[in-house]
Amino acid sequence: MLNILLLDSCYFHNKLLREDTQNYFIKYGYDYNYFEADNLDDAYEIFLKNKIDIAYIDISCKTFNGLEFIKDIKSQDIFQPKIVAITTLFDKIYRFEALKLNVYRYIYKPFDYKEIEASLEKFFSENEYRNTEEKPDLTEEIVEDQFDDFDSFDEFDSFDEEESIEHNKELMDIYNQSHKKVSALEFLKDYENTFTKEELEDLEDDLDNIVANLLFEDAIEQEIDEIVYILQKYSRFLFPFSEFEELSNVLQSLYQLLEDTDFSKVSRKNMASKFIVAILQDLVEWKEHLFVLKDAVDVYYINASILNSYIQLKDLLK
Repeated sequence: MLNILLLDSCYFHNKLLREDTQNYFIKYGYDYNYFEADNLDDAYEIFLKNKIDIAYIDISCKTFNGLEFIKDIKSQDIFQPKIVAITTLFDKIYRFEALKLNVYRYIYKPFDYKEIEASLEKFFSENEYRNTEEKPDLTEEIVEDQFDDFDSFDEFDSFDEEESIEHNKELMDIYNQSHKKVSALEFLKDYENTFTKEELEDLEDDLDNIVANLLFEDAIEQEIDEIVYILQKYSRFLFPFSEFEELSNVLQSLYQLLEDTDFSKVSRKNMASKFIVAILQDLVEWKEHLFVLKDAVDVYYINASILNSYIQLKDLLK
């Protein structure tokens, strides 16, 4: 039985998460059990009394400190769940701090089912659970004692549906504003003399050489120093561009991770090489479309890809 905790101060967000994750479990026939909390005291009590497998925790909530709560849970002598951090796209501070806490994955508000599905696909690819012989009937209430149907939940009798819809509209407006796509041509207007063609070609050659060596030589231990050097070089190249602070921070965390890892003791070197190659190829492609071809329709598209690749690599190496 898979136990899931949903921790968000907003009832509506917990409801959306429950519906989306439930669709996935029913589709693949997994046994599941929900726990819900809108405050830290209740969530802490749930953790102490139950073996939670996956916890979806809002880390940018204004009514409680999700980051401190994650730190506290990780310090407890209890079964450690896989924590999926929930935040807003441009919440750089919270996301980077959560990165240091080894969160499992990120999903962003407003929720995208593909992100939720990706977090569950990753979980089930690494953990084995027995499928149910029969899929649950959608018409039945699920885990009635632990997670009552929202329509009959006494605590939410005063819930204002119009207010919730308006709140979600505000959230979507914020999301759309922060997701405003900036094309390469528009972005580069302010940076005409910031970099040279030689710098771009130098980066491309270095990255391409490393990718080729990892793909064809499978010599990750011999290439680590060079990989770290290239990532440091790439991070320095990004330094003048304040818009890419988050990407630069993730690259710094990445090369620090590689420096601190003893690859002679890593059992899944081949898989680690594939993650590193994917990261480097993403960087090569992004640089090409932004700075050379100048045809990128959104200069920020790289951020989520690199961040999630880093998290998965860190999880693999720890």
